[in-house]
Amino acid sequence: MKKRNNIFAKKSKNMNLENFIHTSKHYLKPQQLYCVQYKNETIDFCFQEKTKRKKSGINTPTPYRQEFGVKESHFRSNNKKLVAFYEINDQKVNQYTTPSGEKFRYPNVGEEAESVRLGIADEQKNTRYLETWGYYLCCITFCPQDDFLLVCELNREQNHLRLMKYHTETNEKFCLFETTAKENNLHYLEPEHTPLFIDENHFVWQSRHTGFCHIFLFDLNKEKQIPQTITSGNWEINKIVGFREKNIFFIGTKTNALEQNLFRVHLQTKKIVQINKKNGTCEAFLSPEKTKLFYSYSNIQTPYVAKELDLCKKTEKTLFRAKNPYKNLSLGETKIGTIKAADEKTELYYRLTFPAQFDKTKKYPVFYYVYGGPHVQMIRNQWNHGGRGLEQFLSSKGII
Repeated sequence: MKKRNNIFAKKSKNMNLENFIHTSKHYLKPQQLYCVQYKNETIDFCFQEKTKRKKSGINTPTPYRQEFGVKESHFRSNNKKLVAFYEINDQKVNQYTTPSGEKFRYPNVGEEAESVRLGIADEQKNTRYLETWGYYLCCITFCPQDDFLLVCELNREQNHLRLMKYHTETNEKFCLFETTAKENNLHYLEPEHTPLFIDENHFVWQSRHTGFCHIFLFDLNKEKQIPQTITSGNWEINKIVGFREKNIFFIGTKTNALEQNLFRVHLQTKKIVQINKKNGTCEAFLSPEKTKLFYSYSNIQTPYVAKELDLCKKTEKTLFRAKNPYKNLSLGETKIGTIKAADEKTELYYRLTFPAQFDKTKKYPVFYYVYGGPHVQMIRNQWNHGGRGLEQFLSSKGII
């Protein structure tokens, strides 16, 4: 899998390397920006690594502690001649020391947080900072021609969102879309996904601004638009896999809240077709040429199956089928059920694993842990019900 934060290269006579670095963390200041070039063509950007924090405090690799889908410190343009990057100043954030002596900064509730700026730099290290409105800046995406940069901006209260586009040379800005939590009777807004361009002037965006996470179609040249709804309903889009010939491939919970199946939806007809024949939990990706779709699935009866779907020939073949690793073991029964939340309406799922020789007349110790929340679905139609080997290990010791 390609790692965007790491740069691997070999020195050669054809490589003009201003400064070669292999690092997974970046010191985010424009003067530490370097270009990796091959045959006079920029192939990557990187930042100089610093092992110690400087007094300025401008050094955090990624802002917001990876919330709002922020997992990268910088974002390369399609032609690799520009890079957008975060500059984070955490000087006012309280500093703490671990028992081992390591120092770190973390803003608790009500305390000063880090300040974030978004900049754009070119090969000559010319740097411009965007005049942004939002407190949180996320979903950073270069447009196909690299003339504009898309930025989703969110206020501190997380109830007002704007999807902006900034000209990469003039910093001129336009608001493509704006919404508030109140419009859809929501408690907060939480953008997490980067837009996916389907052509030079249109992109789809996975958003939860209407209550459930769905796919919306946007026009890059329209301001303050109402996006076209591609999917809808009381279910969630977990992931957009890719786009091919007017079809968007995605993983979602359309069939069941405990399942993440693979689907495709046609942009014009909005017709949704499930791709995996057996329900369960899927992962998938498109080949670079978009001619093949690779996916895997697992369910309560199936440990793991990997398949290849040829989108041109409409043929499918199995690449790998895992064997049951617990075949010769005596395992306890696992049950899935629901309980009512505090509102007496919402159903919350639970998973209960009993010892192999469970006796209803006996008392057993119980190992209990809290459900991981909306970002970490722990109970699924997946092998071992989405659980780990820990539950079976505990049950083998007579623990529920």
